[in-house]
Amino acid sequence: METGTTAVTVGHEPGKGRTVLAARPLEEGETVVEGTVTGTSAVQTRMSFQKDWDLHIDLDEPAQLINHSCAPNTGIVDNARGGYDFVALRPIAPGEEITWDYDTTEWEITSFADCLCGADECRGRPRGHRHHPAAPGVPTAAYLGSGRLHPVELPPDHPGFADRAYRRRRAAIAAAAEAHRPGRPAPHVSYTEEEEATWRTALTRLGDLHTHLAAPEFLDAARALDLPADRIPQLDEVSVRLTALTGFRLEPAPGLVPLRRFYGSLADSCFRATQYLRHTARPLYSPEPDVLHELVGHANALAHPRFAALYRLAGQAAARMESGQGLDLVSKVFWFTLESGVLAAPDGPRAYGASILSSSGELGQFRGAEIRRLDIDSVARAEYDITAYQSVLFQADSMDHLEDTAGAFWADCDDDTVARLCAVSA
Repeated sequence: METGTTAVTVGHEPGKGRTVLAARPLEEGETVVEGTVTGTSAVQTRMSFQKDWDLHIDLDEPAQLINHSCAPNTGIVDNARGGYDFVALRPIAPGEEITWDYDTTEWEITSFADCLCGADECRGRPRGHRHHPAAPGVPTAAYLGSGRLHPVELPPDHPGFADRAYRRRRAAIAAAAEAHRPGRPAPHVSYTEEEEATWRTALTRLGDLHTHLAAPEFLDAARALDLPADRIPQLDEVSVRLTALTGFRLEPAPGLVPLRRFYGSLADSCFRATQYLRHTARPLYSPEPDVLHELVGHANALAHPRFAALYRLAGQAAARMESGQGLDLVSKVFWFTLESGVLAAPDGPRAYGASILSSSGELGQFRGAEIRRLDIDSVARAEYDITAYQSVLFQADSMDHLEDTAGAFWADCDDDTVARLCAVSA
């Protein structure tokens, strides 16, 4: 039986452009088009087909030209050439357009115009298998049913972007955290020797810098919590010590936590922490929160009763906010204090913010930033970028000043006071 390009022809349809049409009657189960790989990418492109969690392929024509339909007449199957074959799901008449369902190969489709298929079953536009699993009986890409984990999405400049093993490990740790239920033990992570070495390298460097650049209250708290410097501790063992010191506990998070959930946990004396570690190629830097940031930066601070009280107040303030504007200002004050705040000291500013204290690079440079005296009006007008070293920092004169400024704001603020403050600051 004829297959491949002899079964189809390429035409043109207004509004769609080039299309693939049946050149003769096609039978159910017949291979209509055989797709051969012409290129690969780690990310989705406008014309690619997803083959695995982090593998996207380009196919030759006419496979590359087959359009989407929410009621397709072909399904995809793997072929021996690493591409996809398109197999008729029902009899197809001569001249009928050959279609397939994008959601049978693409996990997530982030940019696609409204669907033009015109089928009664039309979903409006394809969004990916995670949103619109294929209809029963329509074959999907093998990787979607393999039980393997979807790797995390990382920007191209991330140290782990091209490291497939790192992304899969991140995904496995995140999936375990996602499945965690409150009140149960946190997932146990068996860190590799390479990861343990990264932890040791980072803590050795940070320990030297903390001695001269961290606020005394932070140093006191770090001594009380006593994180091991020779290995990465499990969340539960740190949580037990933390609860005994200030009543806070740690629970696992798969990654960045939505603001309301994050602050809601703080109000309940719970800090949601990631468990994956930064890429081993950059032991002194992480572009997003990792277990080192969570434990060295936040958990150490949470071991001091006065810092712990401020975290709770921030959570309680967020819980009172109904507006996005209110939540944003609560979060901004948190950023400029508990994430990147500094305290005045005789020998120069000393950091207490978790973001600075978990980054040896920023610790070595923060005194060169523009340092302003802490007040809420100024914070409300300030801008910041969480992906870069801070060019502007806010300094409290003392712990009393920090509590009387940020703490008092969180204790009393509501949507109305935030609206008035933002109107004045605009």
